[in-house]
Amino acid sequence: MSPISTRSRSASLPKGCSLLAQLQIGQATPVFGTQKDARVLVLCGRDEPENKGPSFEQIYAQMNEERVSLMARRYLRDLRRDAIVDYR
Repeated sequence: MSPISTRSRSASLPKGCSLLAQLQIGQATPVFGTQKDARVLVLCGRDEPENKGPSFEQIYAQMNEERVSLMARRYLRDLRRDAIVDYR
């Protein structure tokens, strides 16, 4: 049996994927598919996804840092634009 690619696996899932969320471990979905083939999914287990993304505080700090940096660049740009250099 060859491994199923991600594309064909997602294409073969029933439209009501919420049905999978309701299944208990070891339960099967109702039969679905075309007239030529029939498919059934059995829930073998669940892996809870690990949230490895940045926390709210990290995102908030980064956004504030970008905002302050942008304001500083604008301020320096305006200072350079308004500066008068006098050579003697």
